Amino acid sequence: MELALSLISAISVGIVVKLLNRAYLRPKELEKALATDLDKSATCFDTILNGQAREVLNKSNSFPKPQSSNPLPKMLVQGVVQLMIPAFVLSCEEIVSEWEKSATSRTALSRSYRQGRRIFELQGSRQTTS
Repeated sequence: MELALSLISAISVGIVVKLLNRAYLRPKELEKALATDLDKSATCFDTILNGQAREVLNKSNSFPKPQSSNPLPKMLVQGVVQLMIPAFVLSCEEIVSEWEKSATSRTALSRSYRQGRRIFELQGSRQTTS
């Protein structure tokens, strides 16, 4: 009987210790860890505010960028850019040409480009028939 009571007491103490650990001790450990992380963050923030960040950022060679061993993405981007630049140039030239025509006809005739073009066509056909 005493053995059973000893066993029950030991199990009860183990359960109480586990509950205490979960309910009180573990949250306290997390609280301390969070406070330490906040202190580290505050130290980093102080470093930035004190102007030491410039010194760290000027040491860019200390933190090299990772280099990809696969050349395909770089070649793909370069190829797309090389193919798209002529298309951009052509598109811009067309837009600027339309703007110039529109501005010229509006300045000369106070009309839109299409109306001005029609007037010029009529004048040209009148001159060829006379």
